[in-house]
Amino acid sequence: KALREVFDSIDVDGGGTLDLEEFTQAYRKLLFDDLTDRQIALVFRDTDVDGSGEVDFEEFVEAM
Repeated sequence: KALREVFDSIDVDGGGTLDLEEFTQAYRKLLFDDLTDRQIALVFRDTDVDGSGEVDFEEFVEAM
């Protein structure tokens, strides 16, 4: 339940997935503000297991 609340708070547009911009903003705010955009993009790519260009809740949970 806590992870769902975190995910929903990051999902600014309410689309049910996180795009790179939402992921980057959340990553900087919640985790690491010292990573470059490129480093965060690499983390995003690794988290986006199905290659859809967005991170869904299941992928988010796996990454956590």
